[in-house]
Amino acid sequence: MANMLFANFNQDYSCVSVGTRGGYSIINCDPFGRVYTQNDGGRGIVEMLFCTSLIALVGAPDTPSSSPPQAPNRQHKTPVDDMRAAFSPAAS
Repeated sequence: MANMLFANFNQDYSCVSVGTRGGYSIINCDPFGRVYTQNDGGRGIVEMLFCTSLIALVGAPDTPSSSPPQAPNRQHKTPVDDMRAAFSPAAS
């Protein structure tokens, strides 16, 4: 990932959030793979709450305008969402 500014595990170490000069990514640890990527401006800090769609974003130092004024409503699909869908009564 070019120009990485930040990388951190979530609370249960199941995902890594990565901030870059171009945006951010959420990476699943097991199985390893990129879950979500958004290229919408530099991110100096990216924090994910456990394995949920709640993500805190802070703009890069040279692009503070990319910090949203309030918590973003990022609804991306997580491995937990996939598991819930597979085992929900509506799926059978």
